[in-house]
Amino acid sequence: MTIPKYDECMLPLLKRSAEKEWMMKDMVHQLAIDFRLSEQEKIEVNSAGTEIFPMRVGWAKTYLKNAGLVVQPRRGSIVITDRGRKVLNRHLDKIDNKFLEEFKEFRDFLHRDHKLTKEGSGSLEEDLKNDETTPSEQIINAYDTLQRTLYADLLDAILKCSPRFFEKLIIRLIVGMGYGGSYEEASLHLGRSGDGGIDGVINEDRLGLNKIHLQAKRYNPKSGLGADVVRDFIGALSSQKDPKRGILLTTSYFTKDAYKTAESSTNTHVILIDGQRLVELMVKYNIGVNTEQTIEIKKISAEYFVDEIE
Repeated sequence: MTIPKYDECMLPLLKRSAEKEWMMKDMVHQLAIDFRLSEQEKIEVNSAGTEIFPMRVGWAKTYLKNAGLVVQPRRGSIVITDRGRKVLNRHLDKIDNKFLEEFKEFRDFLHRDHKLTKEGSGSLEEDLKNDETTPSEQIINAYDTLQRTLYADLLDAILKCSPRFFEKLIIRLIVGMGYGGSYEEASLHLGRSGDGGIDGVINEDRLGLNKIHLQAKRYNPKSGLGADVVRDFIGALSSQKDPKRGILLTTSYFTKDAYKTAESSTNTHVILIDGQRLVELMVKYNIGVNTEQTIEIKKISAEYFVDEIE
């Protein structure tokens, strides 16, 4: 048998996830048995050296998860949701991306922060397969999909960790961006009590001439932060002796009124970083992520083949 495509893994994965909570490595092993893969097919790799079948099962899990059919109650595990059980009760012959677009969460996942190549294109998957899309555009679109998936996974991982871990993560990010000297120096002021809502203080420069005050809000991504939260943070900053500079970070999002409140403040300088911007910065500064593979795309050098003038 040939290695199944990722969408061919969706329905078998969903059925297995209805049995119990699985660790993904065990799920991959079980599905390999279900598909009757040979030992060679189980370990077959692509040109980048990545094992093909586990990668495809992983993408099937990602798409089912973003459609709300499965969840990961803990790191590396998977289990079906009530919505997933309802889907199974429909006795479908297959589950693919076209079917998953029935769910708003999946449509949002496909189109979030993605500018489609052609105006009015129906879906990302259609765009990738359309003959009018150049190979370069397909690579860019595929990269965008990988990034959006990574962003969603990062937010999910943060929300599964403790508030204390989130505070430490914020410090590592800010230090990674070039502020605050070392993590050890910056973390000395982390989580101090009695600071009027200030979660941490870091140096704006390595000599400590100026300070930046931090507040971290680990909220559900669907729960927006309004102007009242920003006003409270501004009030906490106003009581500080240092220059009134602060960064308010959240795993959620800020309302328009929140941004207006931050911009209208005259005595303080407040930067708002929402969940999307937070994970983008984490990826940019390599906080909580690793480089899985690097692909170089080369083109012919026209200048090289210009005949020399004798």
